[in-house]
Amino acid sequence: MNKRVMAASLAAIIALTMFTGCSKKKAKEEPTSGLMPVIATEKKETEAKQAEVKGTRLKDLNLAQGFYTLNASVKEEDKKDLVQSEISMQVTSKECIVVLHLNGDTYDTLKVNSKRYEKLFDDGDSTFQFPISLFDRENKITLLNSSNKDDDTVISVIFDSKSIKLVEEYSEDNESKGDGNVTLKIEK
Repeated sequence: MNKRVMAASLAAIIALTMFTGCSKKKAKEEPTSGLMPVIATEKKETEAKQAEVKGTRLKDLNLAQGFYTLNASVKEEDKKDLVQSEISMQVTSKECIVVLHLNGDTYDTLKVNSKRYEKLFDDGDSTFQFPISLFDRENKITLLNSSNKDDDTVISVIFDSKSIKLVEEYSEDNESKGDGNVTLKIEK
């Protein structure tokens, strides 16, 4: 064979091997040059945001404005009796507010997403009202006792969207002084 034909054949084989070998590696590895790292970083950020939003969003439930009940459960086995399982919920045009009744009067402040909520009644059980936007996932809630810092407790509460039941439709009779905010009817 001629040296030119052999050199051309060898160059074609090497080039073909490089292309097939590189394409297999790119499918498994992260890109390393050019614009590809930016795209990979954006993809990772999007995936991270989606991972944060696990659960069912309020807007995905398509609930009418009104008063509802739903079930809540605590993930931690040793604290399951701390929260009453059926809770009240109010959906307004702006947000969803739940009323969480705790068994016992030990806690006077509740912290959700770095916001503090004081208990609704000075005497009796610990009842709190706060907004939520995600269901069917763990919501970290910190229960605080101002008289005993060692008694502070962190629980994971899951609000079950499949258990939501309508109690009362929103109407003008439920509206308070025209400001659009509605106060839940809370029974002690």
